[in-house]
Amino acid sequence: MKNKFYLLITLLAVTIMQISCKKELGANNTRVEKLSAVTCKYQHYYLDFNKANTILAYFIYKPNNLMDMSRYRVKFDVNGTYSETNEEGTSTTGTWKFNADQTVVEMKSQEKEMFKKIYVLDETGLQWGSMDGNMLGILIEVK
Repeated sequence: MKNKFYLLITLLAVTIMQISCKKELGANNTRVEKLSAVTCKYQHYYLDFNKANTILAYFIYKPNNLMDMSRYRVKFDVNGTYSETNEEGTSTTGTWKFNADQTVVEMKSQEKEMFKKIYVLDETGLQWGSMDGNMLGILIEVK
């Protein structure tokens, strides 16, 4: 019963994400334009996503999460820069670019370099994950 409840909540959240993150972007917009259209925050953050016992570490509407991702924000700009506030509230800026087929975003700052696989990128939001499949995040627009 508990699993059905979480599944229902997840489906409801994805529906809300699709409604709340809509922008005036059409099908002809480039992936760069779509990625840079909004500042986003996590709605869901999963760990062990590539395993049978996936862990929902953060859900925006759930109290007492395993991780507190409520402070996380990311904004990509068309000029190839980004700004990010991590889960601890620390801000970082750096540069970003897509790989050749625009399915992976590379983010570089003075502190780190990371790669995120883009699973969904459209006018309704962003879903990305770690390259090893261990983490998946669903991000929505900050209002």
